[in-house]
Amino acid sequence: PTRMTIADVGQNRFEEVNYATVAEARGANFGWRNHEGPELVEENPAIADRTDPVLSLPHPPNCSVIGGLVVRDRRLADLRGRYVFADFCRRSLLRTRLAPGGAGPVTGLGLAAPRVTSFGEDASRRVWLSSLDGRVFRLAPTR
Repeated sequence: PTRMTIADVGQNRFEEVNYATVAEARGANFGWRNHEGPELVEENPAIADRTDPVLSLPHPPNCSVIGGLVVRDRRLADLRGRYVFADFCRRSLLRTRLAPGGAGPVTGLGLAAPRVTSFGEDASRRVWLSSLDGRVFRLAPTR
């Protein structure tokens, strides 16, 4: 089944990424406001039927996850099938492999972009990202 990623900006402790099928995500409770990442943060009772994130990113060094996408561009062989994303407070682009129930280690791409605000994919499956300063970047294979 088709899966989707849902990046969720945290509040004080964690940024989150959820990974679910459309059917799983429809009506799902991702834990707000009682939970942030893996932690119970409100005095209210825990939400028993919540859908936990597959990836929790602690503060610091993260502050605001910028949801990316799973790379499908065949020209980016090293990234194909990986989830590429950013954090607004970090300059480095990040990657991981998402799977139901978890994610692989998060590593940097070795690429920097200032204050990333969004990711997109064009009809040729090329990956684009935008910056708060107005610049637009495309991920391209090294030569």
